[in-house]
Amino acid sequence: MSKNNQQKLKIPSKAICLKLSIEEYNQLEEVSKERGENIQTLIRKSVLNNSNLRPLMPSTDAKSHLTELRRIGNNINQISRMMNSGYRRDWYDSFENCVDNLELLKKVFTKNVAS
Repeated sequence: MSKNNQQKLKIPSKAICLKLSIEEYNQLEEVSKERGENIQTLIRKSVLNNSNLRPLMPSTDAKSHLTELRRIGNNINQISRMMNSGYRRDWYDSFENCVDNLELLKKVFTKNVAS
């Protein structure tokens, strides 16, 4: 079949290999069954047709935010060292909440950094 015919029929002419964990593959397989599409079609549609895959912000902004988060984390580590040395009592719950929120922010930024 000539290239012109392939382009007209939109027959895929390139292949890629994708490595997934067993858990990721099982999730993909489950979604595939739910939607009644094979995995290749599901991935192709998700990547090429889904406008929701845009990053939250440009990578330069995300990198600067991550740098700031690292600085905040450093400050929290210094505070925790001081608190662990007996500076003040009954602080643990508030500190744990701060650490959890920082971890959540870090995940959001690292997941949504534009390449």
